[in-house]
Amino acid sequence: MSAYPFGNAYPCPSLGATRCRQQPPVPQHLEAVATGFRITDQDSHGFFSLTDADELTIASARGEYALVELSHLVSNPLADIMASYEHPEGHPLFQV
Repeated sequence: MSAYPFGNAYPCPSLGATRCRQQPPVPQHLEAVATGFRITDQDSHGFFSLTDADELTIASARGEYALVELSHLVSNPLADIMASYEHPEGHPLFQV
């Protein structure tokens, strides 16, 4: 799998630094949500939710486009997500 950059930057307390990345190549429209996920309609408090195939809520946010990006991240195997967090350069999922 090739490295997949997400977002602009995120703090990494275990490394004592901030990783900077390019914008994701994920299309920024609601129809681009990853397979097996869905973004709900906005609730009365202004939040959208990302749900999985079992309708379990993964995350909520005021911006639905952030949830599109998150859906692609969490569609990866948990072991890859954890390895990327622990790797100094974010591999296998991210590139610095």
